[in-house]
Amino acid sequence: LGESEKTGVYYSFDYNFIHVAVLDSNCVKKDGTLSDEQLEWFKNDMNNVTARWKFVAIHNPVYTNGTSSQNKNYKNYMNQITGLMEKYDIDLVFTGSDGVYYRTDGMKGNEITDCEIVKKTEDTTTDTTQPRT
Repeated sequence: LGESEKTGVYYSFDYNFIHVAVLDSNCVKKDGTLSDEQLEWFKNDMNNVTARWKFVAIHNPVYTNGTSSQNKNYKNYMNQITGLMEKYDIDLVFTGSDGVYYRTDGMKGNEITDCEIVKKTEDTTTDTTQPRT
């Protein structure tokens, strides 16, 4: 758990075959990007994940048709977060803030991309996929 008055609150946990990292998008530098401490923590956390799936939850949305995109530093934030999600092969990102429903197809480089289809089995209690290496 990384937290203090200066760095905000961010943490991660594993649940079955999922690793979830929760970031604090209210703890940012003047340019709108994540604090250095939080960014370093996130990189270290992602470099040690062995779970099959990686999810991120963060308050401010990356893609939105709501008011968050009107923030003067939104582009800096969007570029940093999307770059991190691609670099660390994040499977799913949950966001909030704007109070609107918005979803995208698979994204890479801020463009829609084809997604790998994962075959599901009838037995949902067993994950037959290999852990990340």
